[in-house]
Amino acid sequence: MEQFQQIGSRLGAAQCLKSIGIILHEEGSSHVAKEKLEQAWTLYQHMGLGYLHDAISCHQLLENVAAIDNEHSASVLAEIV
Repeated sequence: MEQFQQIGSRLGAAQCLKSIGIILHEEGSSHVAKEKLEQAWTLYQHMGLGYLHDAISCHQLLENVAAIDNEHSASVLAEIV
């Protein structure tokens, strides 16, 4: 029973972190969104194959946010130089 509670807690945390990451991304906070999505991705990975779809979805979001964050960093650097 305790094992199921731990999985439920991890799943809840992963879903929450993923949602926070999406909201932060939509608000333009790509760097912080990336951190939250990375945390969610890690939790999904530890839960195993039963959550593979959620893990893949989270990873795709993370890649998109990371790409946007990298573009933003490059444009800021170009303005400085």
